[in-house]
Amino acid sequence: MEDEFNEVLFDVMKEDMTSISALSIETGISEEKIRSYLNGNAPDQFDAERIAQALGVSMRTLFKHIRP
Repeated sequence: MEDEFNEVLFDVMKEDMTSISALSIETGISEEKIRSYLNGNAPDQFDAERIAQALGVSMRTLFKHIRP
């Protein structure tokens, strides 16, 4: 089974040692909204791009379940 966005986000944050509060500050996305993404809600494209940039990963990495 392929990873969902929230699982990939959790793993990337853990590897990068980035907390929810640090990601919130870096992206301008509220902590509450980031928590909702970690709990399975899908981000809009703008938030996903900001998260990817802040964590230094590609959109493809965050959305492993999306085929090119």
